[in-house]
Amino acid sequence: MFPYIVIMVVNVAYLCHIPFSVRSHRWLAAHPEAWGDKPSQRRVARRAIRRAQPNRRSMARLRLRRPGRTT
Repeated sequence: MFPYIVIMVVNVAYLCHIPFSVRSHRWLAAHPEAWGDKPSQRRVARRAIRRAQPNRRSMARLRLRRPGRTT
């Protein structure tokens, strides 16, 4: 019984990892200049790109508005 539980846990861990892997591969495909960088340098580049954008998705997703605006 124990080997089956271990195999199921490994399968679940693998399936949970797939979205992160797909996102990383898509980002690398869009930014070929980062292919040779280490993962920590890639994270820094991703953060810089996100912070440089004035209208990030998080504001739209959270439905936040600037104070003083009436709609």
